[in-house]
Amino acid sequence: MKNLLSIGIFVLVIAAVCYIVLSLIDNNRKEQFEMSGKDTDVSTSCQLQPNKELDIVIYSTPTCSFCVNAKQLLSSKGLKYTEKNIAESSALLKEMLTKSGGMKSVPQIFINNKHIGGFSDLEKWEKNGELDKAINSCK
Repeated sequence: MKNLLSIGIFVLVIAAVCYIVLSLIDNNRKEQFEMSGKDTDVSTSCQLQPNKELDIVIYSTPTCSFCVNAKQLLSSKGLKYTEKNIAESSALLKEMLTKSGGMKSVPQIFINNKHIGGFSDLEKWEKNGELDKAINSCK
């Protein structure tokens, strides 16, 4: 009985360590995609081809409120987007994981093949003027 208790405690400790390590890895991935001046330039393709629309892709699920918020924000700007429902296809989930560097949450938003992140990242773009900058570069 004592051995089983020791094994149980050992398993819990290992699980906790794994959780902490995975959380740190996810945080590092998020930091890699944090917006900085040079990383937010999605307008290059529009500068080369004026009057081109932004290519916006949102990976989402039907029950995700942040996905709804992201789509509403883009629509309020008059932007068209392609929605990819990862709940419908494991291939779309795999595609999202590959393109986003392993990010598992939805939405995952891409503008001109540039990974923006989730809704909070898109919201930051809106607040700091990067979204308008991208839109205006295509006019």
